[in-house]
Amino acid sequence: MYLWIVIATFMVALLSYNLSVRPDVDRAYMETKAQTVVGKFKIQHNAFKRYLNSQKIPANPALGDPLYVSYKPGFGYNAGQILGSDDTEPYAVEQYFPMGYLPDDETYSKVFCFEPSYSDSDYVDYEVNCNDAAVMADDRCCSVDYVEVYAVSWAPIPSRWLNRSSTPTTDMMSVMSKSGEYGRCFGYVTTAEDVPYAVVSGGVKPNEQIANNDLPYRVVYSAVLNDEDYQSTCQDTPCFIAIHQVFTKEESSDD
Repeated sequence: MYLWIVIATFMVALLSYNLSVRPDVDRAYMETKAQTVVGKFKIQHNAFKRYLNSQKIPANPALGDPLYVSYKPGFGYNAGQILGSDDTEPYAVEQYFPMGYLPDDETYSKVFCFEPSYSDSDYVDYEVNCNDAAVMADDRCCSVDYVEVYAVSWAPIPSRWLNRSSTPTTDMMSVMSKSGEYGRCFGYVTTAEDVPYAVVSGGVKPNEQIANNDLPYRVVYSAVLNDEDYQSTCQDTPCFIAIHQVFTKEESSDD
């Protein structure tokens, strides 16, 4: 009898504890799910960037080596299709995906190439791609030394990760802010007080190529905002964005 009383007392003691999921455990679970969303976006962007890097012009080209990169402004990748080229197969980019990766229909990756103004070499026109400018109507303009080339990717943030004000939820923001490139090369497209441009969230100062003022934000280029695919996917909903400068020529071994 005494043994049963001890067992019953022990059971009552256990039931008296709150055994619900702890808030920190629940938060970790949600952040893990958010990380999956961010990670999938970054996989495509990084694969696209790796493909562009694979196309670099040799620093000291030998006979038969390419003298121009294989892509032109507007070249890109979306959902198993190559954009802006009839000569490149989707596998060229997809070979850099991890096994089993399935691209998202609304994630786009594209090349943007910008040239300095002839009247002001310190000013770069980020509103138009170089082959859209009258001074250089040439599909090879991305290969020119002084042209700046960027790999840019974007994708709508899924609605479940947005709050009522159409900004990322706390869990999603926590995941994005832990990215080492947050605010510099990765974030979401937003606006900032006293800044008349769309910017990358995070408030990290732009790199030297575009740091002609004291804006503490990475500006989203006008050419990206005006891109038809960007407008079709991101005009009415917040989007992830990733911006990385890529270089078209290999470094010389003599450097």
